[in-house]
Amino acid sequence: MVSSIQLPKWVDNSKSPESVRIFWKALYSDVKRHEEDHVRIAQDAITDLANSVKNLKPQRNCDVMNRKISRLASANRRQLNRAQNKFERAEMRSQRKRIADLIQTYSLN
Repeated sequence: MVSSIQLPKWVDNSKSPESVRIFWKALYSDVKRHEEDHVRIAQDAITDLANSVKNLKPQRNCDVMNRKISRLASANRRQLNRAQNKFERAEMRSQRKRIADLIQTYSLN
């Protein structure tokens, strides 16, 4: 599976203070890691769905099989949403501290 993440790019930061450039780099790394974790969660869900479909027993016709696959896909989507939301909640709890630590470290307040 191929995934892509679009992240902001800071063009011409040469006029900014070094502490701000360092802060940006640290913040950028944190955002990149966060988004890569979302991708990993989605990839895990895709793998789970593919395995579930592979494990289905043959059905009497395509309509029955399609309904079973649709139910699996719906359940997988709900599970994926729960996993993504759980990850977001955990991130929100720790994000404030990470950003506060960055601001403190680079004296940006």
